[in-house]
Amino acid sequence: MNDTVTIELRYVPDCPLVGQARATLRSALARAETTAHVEERVGDYPSPTLAINGRDALGHPLETHECCRLDLPTEPQILDALQPPQ
Repeated sequence: MNDTVTIELRYVPDCPLVGQARATLRSALARAETTAHVEERVGDYPSPTLAINGRDALGHPLETHECCRLDLPTEPQILDALQPPQ
């Protein structure tokens, strides 16, 4: 993968799962050997959410309301989301 990927890590303040999501993302990016612009956004989001090139890493619609997400993406799911759409 050579194109720069845009990633947003969206979360609410004090989200207890953001550290785990951040670590999994870093691991996936290292494994994918890709260049990514990662921006962290704190606000009213399902937390944590990984938006990769404007799409939720798990395929859910991107929401703008505050809630706790327990369905953190795994490294393989992030790697899949980093692939260009077909």
